[in-house]
Amino acid sequence: MSLFKRKSKDTGNDVYAFISGNTIPITEVNDPVFSAKTLGDGLAIIPSGELICAPCAGTISMVAEGSNHAVGMTLANGAEILIHVGLDTVSLNGKGFKILVKEGQKVKPGTKLLKFDKSFIESEGFDTACVFVLTNCEDFPDVRFFTGQDVVQNETVICSFYNKYGDGIATILFSQSHPRIFLLISLMPLLSSSFSSSSPQIQTSYQKGSAAPVRFLPIIWTSGFPEA
Repeated sequence: MSLFKRKSKDTGNDVYAFISGNTIPITEVNDPVFSAKTLGDGLAIIPSGELICAPCAGTISMVAEGSNHAVGMTLANGAEILIHVGLDTVSLNGKGFKILVKEGQKVKPGTKLLKFDKSFIESEGFDTACVFVLTNCEDFPDVRFFTGQDVVQNETVICSFYNKYGDGIATILFSQSHPRIFLLISLMPLLSSSFSSSSPQIQTSYQKGSAAPVRFLPIIWTSGFPEA
């Protein structure tokens, strides 16, 4: 079986790790406000560092003045995100935190947003989980969060948005036994949505690090078929 892959260019739909560590689902955060998704859907990173960087380009929409423990951003696609360092850390009144940006400032991926003293915060008895919340998640029904993995700041994708044209990766699997039938593994929401609910699509688990759910679509190739 031959394998051909086509990767699209980065479309800016990916959100990268704002700090290195390990990602967990927001439902596992030890705070009912977050775990119940009261503020929105998302995830958390159990941090190994002490510097929060912009996970993508955007505009600073909010800084937690006084407590300095949280930063909000508005992205180009209209997404509103909140990065909240630690649980109940507002009660520290800014001790152990330093905001590095101001409201209204435009930032690039990797721009330094906030520094915190992890050892001090933990010594005060606080959980240092860094929570990432998409506060207007109802506007982005196709958003995906990637958890259960070690992430590297500015390198690992933790969240992906999809536009209606379905930018992603397409993989074609060619069958040697049936040279005119192949499977298109499509990461394109537009393509998959064009099929009726009765079409032979099989939803599989997400590939680690991939930007979208994988769907297998049987296609009949009528001419110009590449050699297997």
